[in-house]
Amino acid sequence: MPIITADVLYLGNFSDMDTNEDKKGIVEDTSPIDGVTYGSAANPLFSNSLVTANFNDSNNNGNLDSDHATSGVGESVSYDLGSGTTSSVIDTVATVSGTIYYKDGSSVTINEAYVYQLQNGDLFIYNSNWSGSTDLNQNTGVGIESLDLDYKIDREWNDIYAGEIESIVCFAAGTLIKTIKGECEIESLSVGDQVLTMDAGYQPISWIGRRHLNRRDLAKNQKLRPIRIKAGALGPNLPTKDLLVSPQHRVLIASPIAVRMFGTAEVLIPVNKLLALEGIDIDLGVREVEYFHILLDSHHIVWSNGAQTETLYTGPEALKSVSSAAREEITSLFPEILDPDYIASSARQIPEKGKRMKKLAQRLVQNNKAAQHLEMQL
Repeated sequence: MPIITADVLYLGNFSDMDTNEDKKGIVEDTSPIDGVTYGSAANPLFSNSLVTANFNDSNNNGNLDSDHATSGVGESVSYDLGSGTTSSVIDTVATVSGTIYYKDGSSVTINEAYVYQLQNGDLFIYNSNWSGSTDLNQNTGVGIESLDLDYKIDREWNDIYAGEIESIVCFAAGTLIKTIKGECEIESLSVGDQVLTMDAGYQPISWIGRRHLNRRDLAKNQKLRPIRIKAGALGPNLPTKDLLVSPQHRVLIASPIAVRMFGTAEVLIPVNKLLALEGIDIDLGVREVEYFHILLDSHHIVWSNGAQTETLYTGPEALKSVSSAAREEITSLFPEILDPDYIASSARQIPEKGKRMKKLAQRLVQNNKAAQHLEMQL
């Protein structure tokens, strides 16, 4: 029964937006979130309305479910608006776009944000799950003056929790990816750009996802902290410079030891199972990180800072780990993923047991063997 703590902005108390409980996924009254401005110069929103809320993922499914979720039971939220702790159940969820206006005159566009109305009528906007990396906290030194909201789509349940990054393949900003134009920083890449793969030459990017995590996000969940692979940690000049990736990002291990353990010379191992290798460590000094994940036509191995690592793998766990909006984008591009008989094909063998992966790393250390001995540095 995990508790997910998050900063939210309290928007007020309103009559029931979900007026017909028999219609799943429909928010009938969108007036509080469509074409509405909250806050003003005289009454700045941020200074009055920031609330720490505790979301209760009671069924431990990684989602924050409304009372129309598949479980049939909405999950509760507890918070304090200044008069003591209040607890209520999530009644409905919707997605909004809009603009954040800061007190210094600057502004940021919201591409996507989730708003929650509870059964007691209280309405919140969630504070750190925007597509396009918008985060209400990014300019807190200045403070938010006002917030314009436009209704986009109904969400009767969604996954906004920190685990979104825990089990997905992410490169940190600044990572150099080999492309047809040479090595390019990942944040400069766009859909359609040609990325060099080990097995199929240059392949176009089908989709790019991104998420900015600030100091508060990293402090709340240490599992989100990136892992640093120092230059040369995988083999001579591999990577060519320090590589920062998410903990579950898989690295290609090419070694005779892999043959003895897994029956194949090349396997893909999550970097958090390689911490026994010298030069691979959780980076506790990172104060904030922007993560990117790239999807090609299928699972591939690419060059990142000269080392061989994977692209996004469209297996079931990966799809569970991205946001609802990202999942919709991916499945619209690759509808076959939704087929009950669909089996994702990995670029190399992915061992199932974590203990054996860690054992591989230990044996590499004991035998003083490089993790990647590939000579092909295109």
